[in-house]
Amino acid sequence: MAKKTDAQKAEEVGALARQYEALAAAEDDAAKKAEYARLALEAILEQAILLASPEGIAAATKALIEFNAAAAKTAKTNAELEAATKDMESSAESLAETLGGLIGLNATWEKSLLGTIDKISQSEAGIAKFNESMNKMVSISNLANAAMRATRDATLLFARAQEAAFAEFNKSTGALKLYKNEIRSLNHDMFIYGVTIQDATDATGHLVRNVTDFNSMNSSTVRNLQDTTSILAELGVAGDVTTSNIQFMTKSLGIGAETSAKFQRELFALGQEIGMPPGEMAEQFQAAKPVLAAFGKEAGKVFKDLAVNARKAGLEVSDLLDITGKFDTFETAAESVGQLNAILGGPYLNSMEMVMETDPTKRMQMLSQALNKTGKSFETMTYYERKSIAAAMGFKDVDQLAKVMAGNFDNAAGGIHKTKAEMEKLQEQQREFATLWE
Repeated sequence: MAKKTDAQKAEEVGALARQYEALAAAEDDAAKKAEYARLALEAILEQAILLASPEGIAAATKALIEFNAAAAKTAKTNAELEAATKDMESSAESLAETLGGLIGLNATWEKSLLGTIDKISQSEAGIAKFNESMNKMVSISNLANAAMRATRDATLLFARAQEAAFAEFNKSTGALKLYKNEIRSLNHDMFIYGVTIQDATDATGHLVRNVTDFNSMNSSTVRNLQDTTSILAELGVAGDVTTSNIQFMTKSLGIGAETSAKFQRELFALGQEIGMPPGEMAEQFQAAKPVLAAFGKEAGKVFKDLAVNARKAGLEVSDLLDITGKFDTFETAAESVGQLNAILGGPYLNSMEMVMETDPTKRMQMLSQALNKTGKSFETMTYYERKSIAAAMGFKDVDQLAKVMAGNFDNAAGGIHKTKAEMEKLQEQQREFATLWE
């Protein structure tokens, strides 16, 4: 006999839920009505799980929690009512029996209301508890009905959203058959961090389009890249930027896919540490790819050091790369160094040393030190000294000169390396910003 699919199981559980709903609707006894409603909610929750509907799961779980809390409060009220009326004498016809026949209260609940109308009417505590219990027992089934409707609505909305997201994904990638289960799994596991079915398909779509080896990666690596892309997207880093950076690192730098994904998370953490918007950090890395490619597997460290020092100096990474790029050849380095030494009045820079030092951050440090060795500060320079030095060093303007002279460019980002718990930290941070119903 063929094994039942989750969809088939979900249909069976859904039919069971509808049976419980029908029993709850037909039942006159309030306690039994509530019990059938609870069973229906549990069945609906199981159905949502089988359908991998995070929205349905969340709605059903919330409904069950509220339902059980209401039931617990009702039980507590009943116990308090019994305590408040236990010393009252019974009469020929108890109030509980009369009202129980009207709304279908069970024997246990009737027993807790023993006492005559006259006796209860003389007790303020008895009247208050009685009214509270009556209201809760009548409303608890209404709560269950509303919860079931909300859960079904959430599941239906999810199904529609999933269908639309899958259609869009297949239209843009043609790879729905390959990644349908992976997308569902990503949405299911990451829903509490704000990753909707649309987010899951978007993240996977970026990976399919931008990471050329994605279709040959094992399931563990696929999930690692999906997690990274989707969580960073929720935290403000565009999915196309993340995946473009991963492609660059795997293809141009020869770095493994999971290590490349880890680096994207490290960039996020570095951005937070130095006060740079993480999305901007990732975009600056993306923009620097043509220059960074020359550094091979050291490109990541080179960029981090550049980012830290650029931020401290109030410059962009691209500014530092433009300034130091002219020292890549002896001809341009000799021209720039010669002009600068002439203006500064001494051999403060050596063109050969500038060429041999390939690290952009260290080149910036050498430039900054040369300027400061003259004994002059930016404030003591004349108008024309500032203009001529800025031009000799290839700065865009005098403002860049001021920032370079104010910085020492000896800040290393070596400590910005996260442990294997970094993803959990990102997820926890996202959970702080995302609500369960996002």
